[in-house]
Amino acid sequence: LAINPLLPVARYILGIIHQRQGDPVRAISELKKTIYIEADFALAHLNLANIYKAQRKWDTAAREYENALRALYKSPEGSWTEFLGGFKVDLLAKTCERSLLECRKAMGVA
Repeated sequence: LAINPLLPVARYILGIIHQRQGDPVRAISELKKTIYIEADFALAHLNLANIYKAQRKWDTAAREYENALRALYKSPEGSWTEFLGGFKVDLLAKTCERSLLECRKAMGVA
């Protein structure tokens, strides 16, 4: 990041590190920066949604799951795909859809 603070992959990795260390505030900050730099970074939207879901912020989580789905369909071959670890994009989309449905149920919308 010292060399290139606008590298979305680096911001994403830092966000995931903060998330795994139990620091959602810093994780959210880095994931939002990732999205600011590359709006269609689907995994950043997905992880941001997961953090909001864990915090029971259903409406915000639902919005990010929707954003993740849009990004998946708009840019299925984006730079974020290197982090899929063998998962298929369609499986990731189904995961987003299922989590989105859970959020809507929690909000009483589904």
